[in-house]
Amino acid sequence: MSWCTVVREFLRKLSRRKMTPDELQNILNEVDRLYGVEEYESAVTLILNHLNLDLSQAGKLEIHFNSNLAGLLVDVAGAAKHSLAETDPFFLKLEKCLELVVEFFKINLDKIQRIYSQGSANYNYANAVGTLLDYKRSVNPDHLKPEMGDLLNLARKQSLKALGSNPKNKLEVLTNLAHTLCKCSRVVEAVQIYDEVLREDPNFFEALYSRSLDLQYLNMLTSSYSIKMLYEIASGFRKASLVETALPSRRQSASREYTETIQVLRESDSSPEEMEKELSTNLAEFEAHPAARKYYLINGLSLSEHGIYCHCAGASRDNLSILKTSGNIGGNFIPRHEYILNQLKTEFSQARLTYYRAVTEPNDSYERHDFETCLSELGGNERLGARSEELKSSFRQCFGILDRIALGVCELFDFPIEKSEKIYFENFWKGRMETPEEIQRWEKLNSISGNPSLFALYYQSTDLNSKEGEWKKFKAWRNALEHGFFVLHDGANPVNSYGMLDSKFPVIKMNYGEFENKTKDLLGFTRSAIFNYTFCVRREGERTLHKQKTGKLMKIDKKMRAD
Repeated sequence: MSWCTVVREFLRKLSRRKMTPDELQNILNEVDRLYGVEEYESAVTLILNHLNLDLSQAGKLEIHFNSNLAGLLVDVAGAAKHSLAETDPFFLKLEKCLELVVEFFKINLDKIQRIYSQGSANYNYANAVGTLLDYKRSVNPDHLKPEMGDLLNLARKQSLKALGSNPKNKLEVLTNLAHTLCKCSRVVEAVQIYDEVLREDPNFFEALYSRSLDLQYLNMLTSSYSIKMLYEIASGFRKASLVETALPSRRQSASREYTETIQVLRESDSSPEEMEKELSTNLAEFEAHPAARKYYLINGLSLSEHGIYCHCAGASRDNLSILKTSGNIGGNFIPRHEYILNQLKTEFSQARLTYYRAVTEPNDSYERHDFETCLSELGGNERLGARSEELKSSFRQCFGILDRIALGVCELFDFPIEKSEKIYFENFWKGRMETPEEIQRWEKLNSISGNPSLFALYYQSTDLNSKEGEWKKFKAWRNALEHGFFVLHDGANPVNSYGMLDSKFPVIKMNYGEFENKTKDLLGFTRSAIFNYTFCVRREGERTLHKQKTGKLMKIDKKMRAD
């Protein structure tokens, strides 16, 4: 069936007779059955015979039916992709169908949200966009370029909106968000989310399988080989292959991936027996870490490359470096950017420690300091004192780190900068597109290839963009902390005794617990940006090496060695 024929079919179906609820449910049941036995082409044909694109005149029953059909089409496309070549006619047909489903959700989202919860509607929309991205990524190596980013941003936004509504399918939403982050090469954040999902459900197939796939991608991004990483990859595939609720073809894919990874291990003079022995020590080694280190590892706040995927003794220090653990690297710029990385790590370590103290220290640690501060009692419910200030300080420091990453990127790629232009992480990439420097910078960014971690940084910046970013309020909070009034309070609303919060200047008021959670989010985001900057510079160092006739292994010792 040609694509034009499919579109004509949609228009023709609008005039069909209305089916009874039982008839509609029977169709959904049959599609679900075909999906369960992996008869994907028959399932798609049945869906296309009944799916209506335009729900402008549809009633509640029709909206419910068509939304379910669209969701099933996304599920079928997602499952079928694993067994299809990019040149297969059915692959190409599914890609076109997914484009149509994305448009379906875009046009009808408001109507669907009246029938379902907002979170469920956003989840289905994000799932459709994410699956379409999987198809496009298979055939388009330039999917990461900023100019190709509308779908990536849309998928991420819809997943975050779904999470914001506390959905019942939280683990599925989180896993989809991790998928989207990985498509933006934000693998460090993706792995952290998979670990969060697996702590709640150790047998969640998609998280097990995708975590191992994404660790394979991480190995490509970092060019940093590790037997322990291979152990983690193999273990995830093996566990996924044993999940009985997964589709047989998916379990077979996991089993095949496990076998292939074991073969790589054997070629590296290791074995499944050594893998099991090594993995069995992980928990004991994790428990041997100090309390703060355990907190950093579990909550995704370490700067250990090993600690991204494993919390054993190998993750005991923040030994992230642009230099690889093995192999050569070139470029006279490496020491300069290792110096920048030192500063980023120092500042992040302080921001992280400040936050850790604020959320874990007992009250008596602050009592003497707060007593000596001798604040006036104005009858409000504001949160003042050393603990609150440490939390605010941690939040502020993250923005300084991010802005320095932006400066490092400008240095690395020699981006044009207008005289006296201020460079901020969240908006320097494209700027206002008004000056020659801004236009040239955007063009140069899009001309770069082969450095996914650079584009990961760009996509991170869109999260903080003050106009369209998911965390656009963060910059306003930072500005209030630096230059205005930022009030933390207990309870839902601040108590404005004596009119003490009235001001002709902006006053931002925020619940203490919410700000604590958002500060943790920003720390994890900043940690990911530091990793992406490191991998970005490392990739340019490898490229420079390949342009030279010879390269040499740089060795830089670490400071402050412990006895």
